[in-house]
Amino acid sequence: MVALHREYRSNPREWVVLQFTPLAWSERGFPVGALLVAIMTRLSGAKLAIIIHDPIAFTGSRIRDQLRRKSQHAVMRGLVCCAQISFVTLDPRILAWARGRMRSHLKQLPIGSNFVSPTTQAPKVKQSSFSVLVFGVTKGQEKKESEDIAKVMKAVSGEVAALRVVVMGNGSETVEHALKRLLAGASVGVTTTGVIFPDRVEYWLSNSDALLFVRGEVSARRGTAVAAISHSLPIVGYEGPETGWPVTEAGVVLVPRGRWMELAAALIRLAKDPTSRESLQALSRNAFEKYFDWDGIAHRMEQELRRAL
Repeated sequence: MVALHREYRSNPREWVVLQFTPLAWSERGFPVGALLVAIMTRLSGAKLAIIIHDPIAFTGSRIRDQLRRKSQHAVMRGLVCCAQISFVTLDPRILAWARGRMRSHLKQLPIGSNFVSPTTQAPKVKQSSFSVLVFGVTKGQEKKESEDIAKVMKAVSGEVAALRVVVMGNGSETVEHALKRLLAGASVGVTTTGVIFPDRVEYWLSNSDALLFVRGEVSARRGTAVAAISHSLPIVGYEGPETGWPVTEAGVVLVPRGRWMELAAALIRLAKDPTSRESLQALSRNAFEKYFDWDGIAHRMEQELRRAL
């Protein structure tokens, strides 16, 4: 931190942009180090901008969880107080830790996708089955999420003859046996990929028909949801307090958590009605170009930084 202090003092007119996620600053989610760096940056005279990627603190009811949540709330409030400008990925109005006037100083800035844009994708490979993609499984929630996936897909299989579910990314390999057991007797093909290279991620994003999102709620800070939007992939998933603009501008069908039959009904409609599917694809293309394209995000961020000078 001493080296950073010296460097910033030598260039006091430059912006320093600090990216914050709790686990990036602390393996156990107590990110006090981020606040120390922010304070050191301001004391050096440099201009500080904060990007709070995960503005929702960790949940849990244990004493450790409560202490971790209080620590994260305190650090995020401290970061905002230190910075000339603060960006968050969600609507500031839903952030419990941002009180009073602090909330008005927060600027919402969506995240973009780490994968290629729709204009550079390879042509879609024609599939014989309706392919539903599930992007990632939450550690510790494997049982609940695999049950949700299986219930939805089994219900869809009663109406859609050729059906496949592809579970991709972190945790996907851990639910393979559970899904095959839960879907025994249903006409549903099951594919799990584990963690794969970016080109294979892009392949599945480009060659699936819909994204099923049961990892909590769809929101603008969920990189998996944004990746689907960037590939014009309709999203069928759960909504909650985090769900809001601009992800709601994309091609999404959202239902309250737990209503898996409504998720199944939405997938059946997409499988049977190409016009409905194309309409959602168009909404996602437009949302990507307006809100989730990295060039547009960078331009909005640059404008805010210029205003803050």
